[in-house]
Amino acid sequence: MEKSNGLKIIDLQVGDYMKTIEECIKIGRPCLFQNIHEDIPQTLNPILLKSIKKTNSTDSNLVLQLGDREIVYNPSFRFYLSTRLYNPKYKPEIYSKINIINFAIKEQGLEEQLLGIVVRKEKPDLENSKDNCIVNISNKHKEKEILEEQ
Repeated sequence: MEKSNGLKIIDLQVGDYMKTIEECIKIGRPCLFQNIHEDIPQTLNPILLKSIKKTNSTDSNLVLQLGDREIVYNPSFRFYLSTRLYNPKYKPEIYSKINIINFAIKEQGLEEQLLGIVVRKEKPDLENSKDNCIVNISNKHKEKEILEEQ
């Protein structure tokens, strides 16, 4: 997705990761911070909070207060965090700063997906019939809710 935009991948174990992040912010390059643990470094807070402001009313430059310095912020900058933890337990304030997407696949969901693909290949009319039934059930549930409200 971001590879064509020059995605920069960094790791917590890299000693000077903040310098790399600053460079990405300045030039508008997407940045993936991988292998994050449940304790996200406090130095990332200004980035996660998007503490961005305009330099002055006549200039359209944006700056980000990062520690004791202000750095020029390029609106094309994107910041991604990833973890290898199966079910991380982040603090509530982290959830208010970032969007969390769980890419973990459950066996039952994968089984249903694969079964749907096989049935659609072998008997497409049967799978289309199933899809129509699901839509009808959904519509009937909506009708039921409307009638119950009256």
